[in-house]
Amino acid sequence: MNDISNVQLLVLLSRLLQNNALFGPIPANMGKLQKLQTLDLSNNKFSGGIPSSLGSLNNLNYLDLSYNYLSGSLPKLSSRIFKFIGNPLICGPNSQINCSDVSPEPLPFPSDALRGKLI
Repeated sequence: MNDISNVQLLVLLSRLLQNNALFGPIPANMGKLQKLQTLDLSNNKFSGGIPSSLGSLNNLNYLDLSYNYLSGSLPKLSSRIFKFIGNPLICGPNSQINCSDVSPEPLPFPSDALRGKLI
């Protein structure tokens, strides 16, 4: 199985799918995993844009989309740690985004929440 288009688990807390040769677009229905706290899709072959539906994952603390073939703009995400380096169509030499010095704008969190650096 090399795609994850039938993700239907709504109570999933962590999804670690790095280094699995998964391909195709990241399914928009990943945004339905409302309890998800960690999502690592790094080092695969995902292509296309980053689904804006991931922005609805309010419990997401860590998102790693590094080293895929993603393109387009970076959506606003509530993830405290968001990695996207190694996507040549986002971070490449002809891109308007320099991944070494640009991170998505963080959303405000309550003062008692954990804080982290956006990478």
